[in-house]
Amino acid sequence: MADKGAIHIQLKGKVQGVGFRPYVYRLARSYDLKGWVSNGTDGVHIHVEGQKEILEKFYQDLLRDYPPLALLTESFCREAPFLGLEGFIVKESIEEKEHSVIVLPDLDVCESCKEELYCSSNRRFRYPFITCTQCGPRYSIIYSLPYDRSKTTMNIFPMCKDCLEEYENPSDRRFYSQTNSCKECGIKVYLYGKQKEEIAQGEEAIKEGAWAIAEGQIVAVKGIGGYLLMADALNPAAILKLRERKRRASKPFALMFNDIQEVEKEVYLSEKEKSWLISRQKPILILQRKKTQSPIADLVAPAQDTLGIMLPYTPLHILLLDYLKRPLVATSANISGLPIVFEEGELFLKLGHVFDKVLTHNRDIVVPQDDSVIRVSFFFKQTIFLRRSRSFAPFLNASLRVPKGACYLALGAEKKSTVCFCHEGNVFLSQYLGDLDCFEAEENFKKTLSHFFNLWGLKPQKIILDLHPLYRSRLIGETMSEEKNIERIYFQHHKAHFWAILAEKKLLGLEEPVLGVIWDGTGYGEDGAVWGGEFFLYYKGRMERVNHFEYFPLLLGDKAVREPRISALGIFRKESKIVEDFLKPKFNPWEWKTYRALLDRKKYWACCSVGRLFDALASLLGLCDRASFEGEAAIALQRLASSSVQSLSDLGKIPHRWFDEKAPLRRPISLENLLKSIEKAIVEEIPKEEISLGFHFWLSKLIGKLAENTGARKIAFSGGVFQNSLLVDLLYLQWADRFDLFFHDEISPNDENISFGQLVGALYGKEGREIDPQISRMDSNH
Repeated sequence: MADKGAIHIQLKGKVQGVGFRPYVYRLARSYDLKGWVSNGTDGVHIHVEGQKEILEKFYQDLLRDYPPLALLTESFCREAPFLGLEGFIVKESIEEKEHSVIVLPDLDVCESCKEELYCSSNRRFRYPFITCTQCGPRYSIIYSLPYDRSKTTMNIFPMCKDCLEEYENPSDRRFYSQTNSCKECGIKVYLYGKQKEEIAQGEEAIKEGAWAIAEGQIVAVKGIGGYLLMADALNPAAILKLRERKRRASKPFALMFNDIQEVEKEVYLSEKEKSWLISRQKPILILQRKKTQSPIADLVAPAQDTLGIMLPYTPLHILLLDYLKRPLVATSANISGLPIVFEEGELFLKLGHVFDKVLTHNRDIVVPQDDSVIRVSFFFKQTIFLRRSRSFAPFLNASLRVPKGACYLALGAEKKSTVCFCHEGNVFLSQYLGDLDCFEAEENFKKTLSHFFNLWGLKPQKIILDLHPLYRSRLIGETMSEEKNIERIYFQHHKAHFWAILAEKKLLGLEEPVLGVIWDGTGYGEDGAVWGGEFFLYYKGRMERVNHFEYFPLLLGDKAVREPRISALGIFRKESKIVEDFLKPKFNPWEWKTYRALLDRKKYWACCSVGRLFDALASLLGLCDRASFEGEAAIALQRLASSSVQSLSDLGKIPHRWFDEKAPLRRPISLENLLKSIEKAIVEEIPKEEISLGFHFWLSKLIGKLAENTGARKIAFSGGVFQNSLLVDLLYLQWADRFDLFFHDEISPNDENISFGQLVGALYGKEGREIDPQISRMDSNH
């Protein structure tokens, strides 16, 4: 007995739903150790007994060779009583008071399961819900922790005899696979008509669904995070019908392709783009189209030189595309601007007029999620998240210094909303939750909050909110604060952006200054103006607004956001030639008289948003006067600028005359020279491509000039403007050899990162404060 002992090990991180218990079981048996392994709400617990030197080797192996999908954030090992146990078992889960375990994101189907899917002798041949410990849904199906079948939507599917044998067999890769099922005991697939009349089940349902798509019908297909509306991407009539029914005039649709070989026929693929496309997350990739004749209908992405493409990530998708052998439109099942539909009843109630058939199944979705969207910059291969959702949320490996026992909740912004919180030392950032300016999105936001409270047993000590007095996220937070007696903190929108990039790039606590360039469309400023063209300096924990663009008139608030012509009128109001010849024709006589009177009477917002500068120029160049989707004008301007840039040498030919190197940089930064340069170029009929490229160049040049003035050697970028991959490449080209440049590549630069930045600011900064209600009131005369 003297050389024998026992230890108790606790592991935290992504350790549930990744095959960790089977791994521990096999490792312990290989060393002939006795004991048990179990899931708990605070991680994985292991009790092992045996020779002390063997226990040490076991612990070292455990921390070194764990499953590839797992992520260990903490491990604890202590001596335990020697109980003289016989054998090694997987015990029932332990219920602890603390819920600190990390929920794994949903996973695509793994290669082993894919092989079985196509193997005619396998009992899961063409089973559309095939999974194992290394693949399948996780986050989207969990009711509560720890991660056990009984606490997921798999709880209504008892395993058949064969599945149970696999589940209990340590040598099987489905040993303790909580989603294990087959055709005998598992999920059923159905095809319904518009009146919910059943048309077919099983394989026949998939086959008939594919046939309906081939005939030009729209089929709503249930995936991991919700329903997708799917249609034949080669059929213009089907795409037109989908646009009309969904009320989506021109925003591009995403496509789902069978395989990478088919993708390469349509678009250019760098190695980095390819690696993202085939990754386990299977995001939508925005890819450059080849300039060849394509069978894909023009209406899929009108006037775009890119396509949004993903590969199938569920067995059901794979089988559906197998029948069709062609790319499909795969767009979220919603009316544009509303959250994705994930419940069958809601689908028939709200979208019965959109789809023709429904290919669905009887496994419920707990957490709805849109597909994630990524772009990689053309020249310098910078990853840019446009939307972080399915397969990435909710855990964020942020490496933050979280005080022991701290539980803070940050509720983000109004647009592209997310929720972020720290709990038991971990940081969780929700999936994209949409824009809170509609009832459905607000309800989804509240449901997600409620789910998080239930899942982790949250008891926040602080709630962190945006300064904007009318943001729904703020109002929800204030109500919660009052009901639960929780302290609340307010953070300025753009400072939250800056905190987010500082944390993501591990720049917190540096002994040198970091310049933050935070450019976006809208954010409520500390002076009551609309900010969005900001320069901050971060040094030793303090953040200072060191410069910004001069304020210009923003007429009619949100209407200007939807109508770039209004931004153009406010910004170029003094450039007389442009006003009369290019702007006036964009308005009817009543509008012209009314809007000019508002300018004369100074009835507008004071604004310095770079996003509105993009809008204004896009309108002047005839690209977009009224946007049918957010960012349409900026996307059009970037596309125009990029059209003549095929190599780095092309970037070097940008007209330098726009930026005056000798002109002093004032505070605020004057737009006068830029606006006069644009006016002169338009009047002289300089090619629009050159004007757009010159504008991008002016912006990138300005950043380096200002950095030189501040003495900062590190520049960090955040805000929706930096979804512009051309601008990102320009910054690398001009400044990477003189400065350290930091861009988001794990979270989105847009407002999705606001909640994370708010949390970071509350943990590290001194910027949060209660806001005087008098200051919070927005003044239309500002």
